[in-house]
Parts: sequence; C-alpha cells; structure tokens
Amino acid sequence: MSALVLAVPRLTYSSADTIVSGYTTWNHSSCEVDMMQDFSWPQMVLGLAALILLGFLILSEAPQTRRLNAVNEVLTQVEVDPSRFTRLRDQVAWIVRNSDLGETAHMSQEIALDRLDVVVSDARFAEITKTGRANAIYDPELKAVFIDSYLLDPVDLPFIGTDGPTAAFSEADFGFWNTSLSFVIAHELGHHSAGDNASAFFSSNWLSQKPIKVDREVAADAYALDTLARAYSDPDMPDVLVEQNALFFFGLDFNDLVGAERAAGDLIGAMKAMTLMMQFSSGSYSPFYQDAAHPSFLARVLLALDGVSLAPDSVVLGQSPVLVEETRRQLKAAERRFLEIQAPGPIARVAAHEGRVLLAVRNLIHTQEDDGLSKIYRMHLPEMPKDPTFELIATEETPAGIGESHNAWIETQLEALAPGIGTLGLAGEVGIVPQLRLFEPFERFQTDGLAFVDDGWALPSFSSNYVATREAISTVAQTYFDQLDIELGLPIANEDALIFPVFLQQSRTFRVVSVRASSGDKKVRELVLLDAGTPETLHEPELLVDKPPMRFYGEFTLENGWIDIEGARWTGEEWIVPGRASGGETPYVWELHTGGGGQPWVTQSRERLMADFIAETGEASFGRDLDPTGPSLMVLNPDAALVWYDQDTVWLSTPHDTVPIFHPAFAQLRITPIDATRALFWVSNATKAYLIDILD
Repeated sequence: MSALVLAVPRLTYSSADTIVSGYTTWNHSSCEVDMMQDFSWPQMVLGLAALILLGFLILSEAPQTRRLNAVNEVLTQVEVDPSRFTRLRDQVAWIVRNSDLGETAHMSQEIALDRLDVVVSDARFAEITKTGRANAIYDPELKAVFIDSYLLDPVDLPFIGTDGPTAAFSEADFGFWNTSLSFVIAHELGHHSAGDNASAFFSSNWLSQKPIKVDREVAADAYALDTLARAYSDPDMPDVLVEQNALFFFGLDFNDLVGAERAAGDLIGAMKAMTLMMQFSSGSYSPFYQDAAHPSFLARVLLALDGVSLAPDSVVLGQSPVLVEETRRQLKAAERRFLEIQAPGPIARVAAHEGRVLLAVRNLIHTQEDDGLSKIYRMHLPEMPKDPTFELIATEETPAGIGESHNAWIETQLEALAPGIGTLGLAGEVGIVPQLRLFEPFERFQTDGLAFVDDGWALPSFSSNYVATREAISTVAQTYFDQLDIELGLPIANEDALIFPVFLQQSRTFRVVSVRASSGDKKVRELVLLDAGTPETLHEPELLVDKPPMRFYGEFTLENGWIDIEGARWTGEEWIVPGRASGGETPYVWELHTGGGGQPWVTQSRERLMADFIAETGEASFGRDLDPTGPSLMVLNPDAALVWYDQDTVWLSTPHDTVPIFHPAFAQLRITPIDATRALFWVSNATKAYLIDILD
C-alpha cells in the first residue's frame, strides 16, 4: 500500500535572524558582589520580605486565573448551533484519536488549565486571543485551541457570485470546507504537540515574521498532514467528511479511494480550495502575502504538493500538475503591485466615472441587523500601498417590494451618478454597440404560438428605433460569404453602419463586414425592447452586407485551431482576435492575433490553458469544469489588452510580453477599469476586491 509522506524542507535564513535561548549569561568576574559590604539587619529584613513577596507573585496563578475566568465568561456568550458543535466535537475526537498527543481534547465551551480544550470563539475574541474572523489559534498559556465560528459556518460563501441578496448554493456545494477545518484543527494541535508559542493558522503579517516562526508553521502543516493521513484509515471517520469533502477538485468519489490516496486527494484539494476561498470571502486573511523567506499560504500549498509520495500511477498524483500550475499562476500574479480592499459590505456594483469610483453594497439576508437596504459609497483611492477610504453618499430608504428587482435602486442611483455605466455597473467598452434583448410584440406570438427572442443592435442610421437582430445579420452574411457556418462578434458603430468581425468556420478565416439598412427603408418586422421602463416598439429594416471601410478591413486564415470571434475587439488602430489551438503534440493553448487596418497579422501571445494540465488518468472524471469558455478581452490601449477565458487566468498581453495578472478567472469575475493603469477585480456579494496596477 502506498504511503503519504510529507517532506518538509527547512527554510534557510541568516544567523543574524536566529532566535537564541531565552537565558541570561552572567560574567561572574565582572559581577562580583561583596555580600557583607554595608550589611545591616533592617536591610536584611526588608530584603527577606521582598524575596517572600516575589516568591508569592511567582508562584501565584492569579493573573492566569483572572484571564481564564475572563475568557470563560465571554465563551458563555458565544452562540453555536448545537448540530454544528456536535459535528465539530466528532471531528476533533477523530483527529486527536489518530494523533501522537496521548490525551483527549475536551469540548464544552469552558476552559480548564489541567486539560486540552477546543472551543468556538467569535468576533469578541479578536482582541482577547487574536483569533480573528475565519481563523484559529493555539494558546499555550490556556492550553486551548480557539476556532472562530466562521470556520464552522462560512455564511457568505453561498452568496458569493450571485447577483442579488439570495444564495444560489447550499452548504453541501462547499464540501471542501469540512476537510479544510480538519486541517486547521490538526495544524493547531501540531503547535500544542511541539510546545510552540501562541500561533494562529492564518497570518496577515508574514512579512514581519522571523524565519524560525515560519519554520514552526511549516512544521505544523507537516504535523497536520501526517496526522490526517493516519486518520483517513480510521473506520470511524465522521460521516460528514465522507459525504462532503474536497475530492471534487479531482473529480473523484471518496469511496473509490483508500488509504494514502484518499488522504492526499482530500487534503491537497482542500488546501487549494482554501486559497480560492480566501480571495473573496469575508475572512480577513489573504493568501498572497509573501517574500523570499516568508511563505504565503500559496507557498504552503506547494510545500504540501511537493511532499506527497504516492505510486507513479496514482490518480491523485496525476492530477496534481493542475493544482501546482494554478498555485504558480497565483504566486506570479501576486508579484504585481496590488491593494487588497475590504469593502464596507458585500459588493453589488462598481462604477468608475470621470475620476470617481463608486461602490454599491447590499445587505445579505443572513446578516445580523439586516434591513434589506443598499448603500452607495465613493471610494477614495490614495497612492498604493495606502488603504482606501469610503464616503457614504446614498442610502436606500425603502426595500424592494415583492417582484421588484433588488438592484433597481442601485442601478438608478449609479446611472444618475455615473451616466452610461450599464446594468452591471461596468464602464461600457469604447466603440462597442450595446447588445439588446429583443422580443416579438405580444399580440404576434399570441396568435401563432411562437415567441421570437433574439439579440440585436441599434443601427446608427435613420432614427434610433431601427435595430438589426443577430438572426437577420447572420442570414444576409451567409449569402454574402456563400457559407452557412459563420459566427458574429460584437460590432462597433461607424457612421451609418455596424462593423462586424466574422469567423468563417469552414475555411477558418477571420473577416470583417459592414451591415447597414437598405436605402429603401423597408421594414421587415416590429420588435419590442423590454427595459426597466415602458416597453419600446422598434423596427427592423432590410439589411445590406458589404465590405467595411478600408481602415477596418482585416482577413487572415488559421492553419490550426479556431477563432473565438465573440472576443474580437477593435483597438482604434487594429483588430485583436483571440483563438485556441491544440492537436497532436501541440499543447492546448490560447492565442491572441493582432493585425488588420493596414497592419500585418501576427500572433502576439500564446499560453497554455489550464485544461491542458489535466492528466490522462483523470480527464474523463475530472470534476471541475476547466473547459475554457468566454473569452473576454479588455483593451487598455493600442498596445495592451487583458485577455481571459472563464475558469482560466487573466493575462496581460503586449507586443513584448504576456504575464498573468489574476487567477483564477471565475465566470463571475468582474473587472472595472479605474484609470489608465489600474483596474478593480471583484465578485458580486464578496467583501474583498483587488486594485491591481496592471501596467506598472
């Protein structure tokens, strides 16, 4: 049977940083005292009294007892769901039973000095024990492990990424959390076993830690992995860890694995999941703090991956390259100048307008003192690394009624404060014509039973109520190119026409066409635009497709791969066109082609997609969806653009370099340009956001 082994490399540091023993060495030759000099009985009596008093103070447990009583008093006020406490108690007992401690852990929300206690704390302990939100700490003076209640019930996770104050996920969707909690508990018990000083699991100040302290954290990680590797062979493993765990990162079923493979898959998956969770959850810890001598939590994940020893044909080991590459990209992206921002509430919208940055936050239904109302702040951004300040400028007074949008007030306010920001609170792309959702008039589909629904765009010619649908444009473009399999990108407006990038699938060719209304102004049909206001009746005329003006002309053909035309953008000088390629010995890559507008075509960037790191042993059952959909492009200037595919990485592409800016590119990730060099990366309902200096 294969074994799980963790090799723990010791971090090196200079002797000047070494902490020596806390003893004082006396030079007796220079500290001799003539005990008989100036001797007097009163001095002797006073000295003896002082020694007695000092001995009493040394032997007295009053300060420790007072602290113990104070902690216990606050513990009585911590509210813990009984079922979650029972689950935690079973989890702790399972871990301790398989450790080398040789003792039991007591759990009753009351600490005693003659035993090992594990208790649940809350926000009140941030100052008492420095536990903090979403953290845990071992306190050797009290011989107790404090676990913040958030680690038992991560209340915000089901809401993150949803566009409203309701949850789209259940606790079962975050099974990795149970495994993560096991690792946190075992890590803190590792500090107890080693006799360490007080040590928190997460730390926001790794950069200020001495190397010996970091070594202790790495050693505690190793202890946790070693302890849990044994625990996974325990037949009395808690049911919750069997039913809800982190193996979804490998697309594996818990019951399909045994022994070391089960432990390795679940634990490594949990550590990686924790790094993703930390990016946007309401916990105060970030996974990015690092330097050459002080590992971030991302580096701790890599240490765990490097230390796993399994059989060469291991399914888990076969999938570890994905996690290694993900962590490498996160570490690489963290090298850029960035500022982690703690928002004053769950973020609903962000808008940047004429030098002002507006942040709309909402109250989620699970929060304490929830009144269902939203607020809008102006965010003042100083020079990095100073933290921003928030100025409250508007508060919702009446909650949304039944059937009303929870975002209506926010969007109305932002439209007034920052005109043209769009329904997502994002600055509209320069030159891109807004996409409309068009419907047939109700009377029409009431009679024939067919409800026509399609995307469309307003035509820049005639009056503003003339539109062209995707279906109609595709039909005339098929005739123009004499090909059936064509795809349309997003158009830009030019005088009386829409300029469309087009992908001809059969010939793998990129082309550009001009679409405008026919001169006869013949109306083909009426359509309805359903917006926040009164439905508006629009008209679709006959359409003409022709060559674009020469400045927009572009054409090139791929020998291998395909073009993701929905991501094509006009920079003002040339086209930038994303695509993908794979086959044979060629890795699965994304590519960025630039040219047209009189410029030659070149492949400016090419990088491996995360999906290419999936090993053959797990490809058929890989649980996470790494299929690169999207794509998305954001033009920063004629020479620089951000490009990303969902579930992959946000890259900065320039003629000279291609570097990761942010990982992972969640499908729910939003990027708002702040100024010429910086952008804010955020997710709906998250309280964290990242201001990144992209062009530093």
